[in-house]
This record gives sequence, C-alpha cells and structure tokens, in this order.
Amino acid sequence: MLASQAWFNLQHLNYELELAHQQQLSANVDIANSLVEHYQSLEASIGREQAQQLALDALRDLRYQGNEYFWVNDLQMNLLMHPHRADEEGNNMLQVSDAKGYYHWREMQSKVKANDHGYVKYDYLCPQSGNVSAKMSYVKRIEGWDWIIGTGIYLTNIKLAVKNGLYITIGIFSLCLVICLLLARAMHQTLKTPGDEQKASREDPLPL
Repeated sequence: MLASQAWFNLQHLNYELELAHQQQLSANVDIANSLVEHYQSLEASIGREQAQQLALDALRDLRYQGNEYFWVNDLQMNLLMHPHRADEEGNNMLQVSDAKGYYHWREMQSKVKANDHGYVKYDYLCPQSGNVSAKMSYVKRIEGWDWIIGTGIYLTNIKLAVKNGLYITIGIFSLCLVICLLLARAMHQTLKTPGDEQKASREDPLPL
C-alpha cells in the first residue's frame, strides 16, 4: 500500500511539474506574439517585408530565464529564424529528426494544423551541456503572417526532481520498515507471559 502511494505521488509530481512548464511556455509565446503584433501594426506604414524583418530581428534577441529563446517557421516549416541555427535559416525542417530519429518538426506542424498550437516532446542536443536531453516545446500560429513561433525548455529539472523524490521515498519506506520491525519485536516481547519465562527457566539445564 505504501509503495503504491509513493508511486502515485511521484507520478503526480511529474505531472504537476510538466503542467507548470507548459503554462510557462505558453505565457512566453504569448509575450513574443505581442511583440510580433506591434510590428504587424507598422506594416501599413513601412511595408510587410520590413515589418517582418524587424519582428524577426527582435525575436532573435528575445530571451527569458537567461538563455531560453524563440524561433520562427512558416506554415510549411521553412525555418525563418533561429538564434542558434542561423546557418539553417531558409531550410525546410520536415525531414529533420531529433537525436532518436523522431520527426518533431512534423509533429509541430501537425499540432498547429489541428489546433493552431500545441506541445511537443523530443530529444535534443543541449548546446550548453553538449548532451542529448529531453525537451518540451510549445508552438503557436501567428495570425496575419501565418508564422509559427516556438520555444522550448529542457526537462532535466523535472527528471531531477522526480529522481530526488524517488530517493526520499525509498528512504522513508526503509525507515518505516525498520520502525515496523522494531514495533513487532517490542509487541512480541510484551505479549510474553510470566508463565512462559518460568517455563523457560525450568527447562534450562542446571549449571555443572
């Protein structure tokens, strides 16, 4: 029973942390969307091409939580802007897979086609650590220009929190087991009757 409850608690912790990440990603894309809307409002006076270029330049420099960034695709998943993959800008990303062969760009396109936005989890090479790590991204269609703005965050902190929770749970379970054994031993000693002790003493052989 205790083990089942511990497992449920860890699964719930993982769910709550992922939900918090989703809400954070969605809120950050909404901020980026507001920035794009500002440049869309300038389109009539400076032209669409210049307004879009100014918007892309602003998004390229936009950061949150230190190094987290945004990228932009069109609806055909041509990469319009990516701060860390400038050499791939202009390329179509539909044939690009993640570190495990999953076509995450295709899944992003599917989410946008179905609901105008969505979350996608995949495995990506972290530029800071140089290691492949689980990542969750959020993509949203930008009305008017038919852009897709995306941003993502690595899930290493979620895995670390669940791992620490597992260690804590194992420690608590072990402590409870020790306490139960000690209580059982104490109850066994308490339930012994004086007659049992006298009988045991009579059965002891006399010293030679």
